[in-house]
Amino acid sequence: MKNTDALAPKRNRSFLLGWVPANIIALPALFIPYYLGEEMGRPHSTFGLSRPGEALGALVLWGVLSGAWFGFFQWLVLRKYISQAGTWIAASCIGLAVGAPLSWLAYAVSYRQWVSDPSGFLPFWLRDITFGVLFGLSIGVAQWIVLRQRAPYTKLWIIALPILFTLGIVVNDRPDVFTFPVIDLILSIKYKKFPESRLLDFDFLYSFFDTVLGLTLLVITSVLSGNLLKWLLQSSQQSGGQNHS
Repeated sequence: MKNTDALAPKRNRSFLLGWVPANIIALPALFIPYYLGEEMGRPHSTFGLSRPGEALGALVLWGVLSGAWFGFFQWLVLRKYISQAGTWIAASCIGLAVGAPLSWLAYAVSYRQWVSDPSGFLPFWLRDITFGVLFGLSIGVAQWIVLRQRAPYTKLWIIALPILFTLGIVVNDRPDVFTFPVIDLILSIKYKKFPESRLLDFDFLYSFFDTVLGLTLLVITSVLSGNLLKWLLQSSQQSGGQNHS
């Protein structure tokens, strides 16, 4: 029977060519709890901290569904390289069922505190980091349970996912740093050269660059996670495919 427990060197490129598009399709759905946390944290929200049982139940359900979506697309790639890759879907469901409520709760509580007192408690970037770490850690631990049986050094996956999720959230949530300066530059040139033109208004430019920034972050984080996972699977091959649990 063919050994599929490790990544063959000749398939390195095909692994990334599958992994990156799979993550670009699957990852955006995972960030819905982030925006739900902001909405539910509002003091007058009809659904959220004022009705925590319903909110947490909905997030657990969303975590399971989005975990199945996320895990499925990654499974489409992993099934070519590791045996029993189907357990990856189950692990992703469990990780998101835990991570979505935990990260949402932390974000919603801190957001409501900020709305009540903008000068106190946690700044935006620290709330984003808290969300990203809890979210990535939950998924990383769940998927590590699958990976640790097939490769050494898999605890690096637990470390990497919180970092990558946090990087994506923090950068994408700071348009004042990464998007507005570019828009200001374009608009200043436009007003000087074409003062009467109605093209390239702020709303259009913001939507365009926000989309570009989001796609760029998806590609970068997917390439980084794909290269790490590829290395972990290759290390399994080099160590003889032994069980590393």
